[in-house]
Amino acid sequence: MKILHVADLHLGKTIYGVSLIDSKDQPKWVEEFIKTVDQENPDVILIAGDVFDRSAPKDDAYQLLDHMITEIQKRGIPLLIVAGNHDSGIKLQHLNQILWENQVYIVGKLEKELKKVVIKDEYGPVNFYLLPYIFPNLVAHVLEDESIKDYNTAMKTILEIQEMNPKERNVLIAHQNVVANGEHAQYGGSETMVGGSGEIDYQVFKDFDYVALGHIHSSYPVGREGVRYAGSPLCYHFDEIRQTNKGPLLVHLKGKGEDLTVDHIRIEPYHRMVEIKGTMAEIKERLENNYMEREYYRLVITDQRTSPDFTSLVRNLALSREGMVLEIVSEYKEFSKVTPKTASTFHQKTLEEYFTELYRNRKDEVDPDEIEEKVIEMTAELVRKAEEEEKLAVPTDQAVDCLLNQIMKMF
Repeated sequence: MKILHVADLHLGKTIYGVSLIDSKDQPKWVEEFIKTVDQENPDVILIAGDVFDRSAPKDDAYQLLDHMITEIQKRGIPLLIVAGNHDSGIKLQHLNQILWENQVYIVGKLEKELKKVVIKDEYGPVNFYLLPYIFPNLVAHVLEDESIKDYNTAMKTILEIQEMNPKERNVLIAHQNVVANGEHAQYGGSETMVGGSGEIDYQVFKDFDYVALGHIHSSYPVGREGVRYAGSPLCYHFDEIRQTNKGPLLVHLKGKGEDLTVDHIRIEPYHRMVEIKGTMAEIKERLENNYMEREYYRLVITDQRTSPDFTSLVRNLALSREGMVLEIVSEYKEFSKVTPKTASTFHQKTLEEYFTELYRNRKDEVDPDEIEEKVIEMTAELVRKAEEEEKLAVPTDQAVDCLLNQIMKMF
């Protein structure tokens, strides 16, 4: 059986203020995915959660999913979808009765008995179990078992009560943070918040021949070849350019007990994400001599602060090739050692004012938004309390260096 496994579409996502639908990134990917479906002719297609980027998607995201489902349905290929943590499970499955009659199976709400779809091939039946994103309190409520307190127990308990035939091939579609012996992959972007949270050990899936996972945006096996993340189809953060593998995956599931094979299918992004780091002159030279089209840039300046002239120049260079500069940051540090005189100057401003100025210098003169202002206020208050506890009249060199490092990490 040929299984096409994708996950973490995040339809409707916006990065750095750019809608990935308006920019054609996601519509182009969907079109290329449909071409892949035609080329590979899979027996079934699995989408392992985070279909949308938010629980209340805009109309254009719904329309793009509708187009994708319609094209797959025209080809008569079963499509199985589970809700991820970004999705509203209720909204995602609201047309289930009509969809199930047309081989489109969507599960957004957890039930005690998991929805099962049976698809047959020359080796016999394959049982596909659809499990939307779970958390301990949800499983405890559904199973009426208040002893369930952690993610691993929640997953183990919900799977143990399913009536599975161990002599047949069983496949699970899920959207969770799965680890092997406590080890994580390299996360990126919004995934950074996942690390250490909601961990589930891969061994709870021992009864499944294949586990199609979503949640982590890099593509890799967890513990064994049959437990895999597909990875997101596109880079959704500059940190993700370090994730060399992205979905979709083409899984060849053979007879019971036989080794499966997994192939990555490369779908080129409409805009490629690129980070360029160097002096202002080096960045300018590289952009002027680069003839690649449709790239999203993050520029990291090492020798000085950015300037309006430089910003205008690089943005125009990118636009001339249908690209865009999404972020310009400077790593240049011009802060001298703190002396009594400079420390006195430091205290002429409030910490909030100082941090805001620092933020604007690093962010191309852009003001912090409401959430970032709150973070600045909280950080300033923490610093004031620390200074009080240490009875410091002025910040020491070490305190200032530490403080600046923490603020740079925050932004």
